[in-house]
Amino acid sequence: LNCSNPPPLTKETTGSEKERNNPLVMEAAQESALCGHEQGSTIYAKGWRRGYLEVANTGTLVLDHVDHLTPKVQSLLLRYLQSSRFSRIGATEQRESKVRIIATTTENMDTLEQQGKFDKELLKLLRQRVVTLIPLRERRRDIPEMARYFLGRYKCKNREQASGLSKEATEALVDHGWSLNAAELKQVLERAVAACQSKTLEEEHIFLDIRPSLSPAKLNLLRIEEVSKFVRNKLFPGALQYITVPLF
Repeated sequence: LNCSNPPPLTKETTGSEKERNNPLVMEAAQESALCGHEQGSTIYAKGWRRGYLEVANTGTLVLDHVDHLTPKVQSLLLRYLQSSRFSRIGATEQRESKVRIIATTTENMDTLEQQGKFDKELLKLLRQRVVTLIPLRERRRDIPEMARYFLGRYKCKNREQASGLSKEATEALVDHGWSLNAAELKQVLERAVAACQSKTLEEEHIFLDIRPSLSPAKLNLLRIEEVSKFVRNKLFPGALQYITVPLF
């Protein structure tokens, strides 16, 4: 569960940036994702939903960016860790499950706790065993191997033909600062695979330091041979022959 971007409550809530910035919508989405909800329990709940604490029973639940949990959801999680019980939104019935919780964060949790932004007791329970990962920028020799792994992953996922990285593309990845660590590397490689129309990713396919709201990348569909043949057919409307579409 990505606590900073939980699944939308319904089709009416899209999980947009505007909704993520709304504290009430974010809190409801986090609580629903974690505990589930009953039909009609909120204005968005047109059906019922099982939460991750129910779905992951006897398994493991990873809470990514746990520092984004709202105070209310923190208290619900604390109560669950203490009792193994939870309730869906809008229900009085107590449900029980056994779930191993793994929480991740890129923030200094001690600072958040001192500022009153994170529950002290919850933090104590979550950090019984702590694994600190070295930032990606401090282990650059791992980047080529990680890049090849993500390349293969997104190649299969998107059925693309890119299967390798050029020397220049690899050097560009190794030299980058990676402030968002592996999450940023994954995003960059997914974009590169989508933009590449050959078997080798080149440096020109590596988009770094992109801010989508200001500089949206575009893919010219006419670069794809099959699309080019189709749109140049005399039956295809001439007005649509020169078009690019937002990719990211």
